[in-house]
Amino acid sequence: MGGISYAGVAVLAISGVIGASGLLLALILAPGYYGGMVAGTRLFSRFDDVRFRRFTLALMLAVATVILLS
Repeated sequence: MGGISYAGVAVLAISGVIGASGLLLALILAPGYYGGMVAGTRLFSRFDDVRFRRFTLALMLAVATVILLS
């Protein structure tokens, strides 16, 4: 899980697109990213189509509201 992400970051670092500060930021943010992937994978099996759609729409509404208010 996440092998493509590792490969993508490696290619970007080798080609010079990402510098040291970008790699450090990726290292800092990686645990949250992978934790979210694991949580999403485990929770996905508990939702049926209707509940998943409702949850997704509620989450998008919450994110949009926060963006509009900030």
